[in-house]
Amino acid sequence: EGLTTLGEGAFCDTKISSIYIPSTIKNVTSYGGPFRNCESLNNVTFGEGITTIPDYLFDECKELKEITIPDTVKTIGSNAFSHCISLTSIDIPYYVKTIDNSAFNDCTSLKNMTIHNPYCNIYDKSNTIPEKTVIKGYFSSTAKHYAITYERDFLSIGTYTIGDVNEDGMIDSSDASMILAEYALIQIGSESSLTEAQRIAADVNRDYSVDSTDASKILAYYAKVSTGQDATLE
Repeated sequence: EGLTTLGEGAFCDTKISSIYIPSTIKNVTSYGGPFRNCESLNNVTFGEGITTIPDYLFDECKELKEITIPDTVKTIGSNAFSHCISLTSIDIPYYVKTIDNSAFNDCTSLKNMTIHNPYCNIYDKSNTIPEKTVIKGYFSSTAKHYAITYERDFLSIGTYTIGDVNEDGMIDSSDASMILAEYALIQIGSESSLTEAQRIAADVNRDYSVDSTDASKILAYYAKVSTGQDATLE
């Protein structure tokens, strides 16, 4: 605890088998991956601090079997997990916005990948996600689009409709009320009262937060629709 940076080649070619990366680590070099060629590394735990898993970070970590990506991560860089041939499954949190070029290239044992962000920018290339990986994501999502484009198996983890927070088939003031109640909980540090699909539906402006701006957009939409006007939530 207290370290803030992992520098170039920090653990490269060593025989370490597991590591905890503390939450104080904010910066990881994008060059000369700190864990590149750590062929004995099989377990990595991140604290809530790192925002990017940079290019080639775990390239050639052939024994890496499991890793938990924290919600603070926004980007998975190019070849970040390339040649991690023992990795069998991975869960990509909602806040990850980008999976870059060849991020999971040659991860030959990767059976399942769950992508929780329906808008995640998945690099448009066949080896970004391995051929035999079952991709799991929301029914309306970039994950499904990628799976269809590159003929991957796809499993839906649910559906959502932007604005319909209470999932009653309508977008109205009750949805705005749920958003404001959620926002109030967040402001006092309480746990969310919404499911993941409901949070996605509540994030009308797609800024990865649920707040009064989203509620205002729903109320404006509802006011127009109630008076017979054409309206969108865009």
